[in-house]
Amino acid sequence: MFSLRKVKVYAKMTGIVLVLVFVLLFMFSNREPVSVNFLFWTSPEVPKFWFLISVATGGALVYRITTRVRKVVKDFCQMRQEEKAISKLMDQNNNQDKQTNV
Repeated sequence: MFSLRKVKVYAKMTGIVLVLVFVLLFMFSNREPVSVNFLFWTSPEVPKFWFLISVATGGALVYRITTRVRKVVKDFCQMRQEEKAISKLMDQNNNQDKQTNV
Protein backbone atom coordinates (compact mmCIF):
# COMPACT_ATOMS: atom_id res chain seq x y z
CA MET A 1 0.00 0.00 0.00
CA PHE A 2 0.97 3.60 -0.51
CA SER A 3 1.67 5.57 2.59
CA LEU A 4 1.66 9.34 2.80
CA ARG A 5 5.45 9.28 3.22
CA LYS A 6 5.90 7.34 -0.04
CA VAL A 7 3.63 9.72 -1.90
CA LYS A 8 5.65 12.70 -0.64
CA VAL A 9 8.93 11.07 -1.66
CA TYR A 10 7.61 10.23 -5.14
CA ALA A 11 6.23 13.76 -5.53
CA LYS A 12 9.60 15.29 -4.59
CA MET A 13 11.46 12.97 -6.97
CA THR A 14 9.03 13.83 -9.78
CA GLY A 15 9.55 17.52 -9.10
CA ILE A 16 13.34 17.13 -9.16
CA VAL A 17 13.22 15.21 -12.44
CA LEU A 18 10.94 17.84 -14.00
CA VAL A 19 13.25 20.67 -12.91
CA LEU A 20 16.24 18.83 -14.37
CA VAL A 21 14.40 18.27 -17.66
CA PHE A 22 13.46 21.96 -17.86
CA VAL A 23 17.04 23.01 -17.08
CA LEU A 24 18.38 20.73 -19.83
CA LEU A 25 15.79 22.05 -22.31
CA PHE A 26 16.71 25.60 -21.33
CA MET A 27 20.41 24.88 -21.79
CA PHE A 28 19.99 23.30 -25.22
CA SER A 29 17.69 26.03 -26.49
CA ASN A 30 20.05 28.85 -25.34
CA ARG A 31 23.45 27.75 -26.59
CA GLU A 32 24.33 30.76 -28.76
CA PRO A 33 27.24 32.82 -27.42
CA VAL A 34 26.72 36.28 -25.97
CA SER A 35 29.01 38.95 -24.60
CA VAL A 36 28.17 41.82 -22.29
CA ASN A 37 29.38 45.40 -22.73
CA PHE A 38 29.43 47.41 -19.51
CA LEU A 39 31.02 50.85 -19.55
CA PHE A 40 34.59 50.17 -20.74
CA TRP A 41 34.55 46.43 -20.11
CA THR A 42 33.47 43.67 -22.49
CA SER A 43 32.99 40.14 -21.22
CA PRO A 44 34.26 37.15 -23.16
CA GLU A 45 31.65 35.29 -25.17
CA VAL A 46 29.88 32.61 -23.17
CA PRO A 47 26.80 30.53 -23.93
CA LYS A 48 23.61 32.40 -23.10
CA PHE A 49 22.42 29.79 -20.58
CA TRP A 50 25.60 30.23 -18.50
CA PHE A 51 25.15 33.97 -18.55
CA LEU A 52 21.51 33.72 -17.46
CA ILE A 53 22.27 31.18 -14.76
CA SER A 54 25.11 33.33 -13.38
CA VAL A 55 22.90 36.44 -13.38
CA ALA A 56 20.13 34.56 -11.56
CA THR A 57 22.63 33.19 -9.03
CA GLY A 58 24.08 36.65 -8.51
CA GLY A 59 20.60 38.07 -7.97
CA ALA A 60 19.80 35.39 -5.40
CA LEU A 61 23.11 36.10 -3.64
CA VAL A 62 22.41 39.84 -3.51
CA TYR A 63 18.93 39.11 -2.13
CA ARG A 64 20.36 36.89 0.63
CA ILE A 65 22.99 39.46 1.56
CA THR A 66 20.51 42.36 1.70
CA THR A 67 18.08 40.27 3.74
CA ARG A 68 20.79 39.50 6.30
CA VAL A 69 22.00 43.10 6.40
CA ARG A 70 18.42 44.29 6.95
CA LYS A 71 18.04 41.80 9.83
CA VAL A 72 21.30 42.96 11.44
CA VAL A 73 20.26 46.62 11.15
CA LYS A 74 16.85 45.82 12.64
CA ASP A 75 18.45 43.92 15.54
CA PHE A 76 20.89 46.79 16.11
CA CYS A 77 18.07 49.36 16.21
CA GLN A 78 16.10 47.20 18.63
CA MET A 79 19.17 46.80 20.83
CA ARG A 80 19.69 50.58 20.91
CA GLN A 81 16.04 51.15 21.89
CA GLU A 82 16.36 48.59 24.69
CA GLU A 83 19.57 50.24 25.93
CA LYS A 84 17.85 53.64 25.97
CA ALA A 85 14.89 52.21 27.88
CA ILE A 86 17.20 50.56 30.43
CA SER A 87 19.20 53.77 30.81
CA LYS A 88 15.99 55.75 31.35
CA LEU A 89 14.78 53.28 33.99
CA MET A 90 18.14 53.39 35.77
CA ASP A 91 18.06 57.22 35.80
CA GLN A 92 14.54 57.16 37.26
CA ASN A 93 15.67 54.65 39.87
CA ASN A 94 18.70 56.80 40.78
CA ASN A 95 16.46 59.89 41.10
CA GLN A 96 14.09 58.03 43.41
CA ASP A 97 17.03 56.85 45.53
CA LYS A 98 18.30 60.42 45.82
CA GLN A 99 14.88 61.67 46.90
CA THR A 100 14.52 59.00 49.59
CA ASN A 101 18.02 59.73 50.93
CA VAL A 102 17.34 63.47 51.29
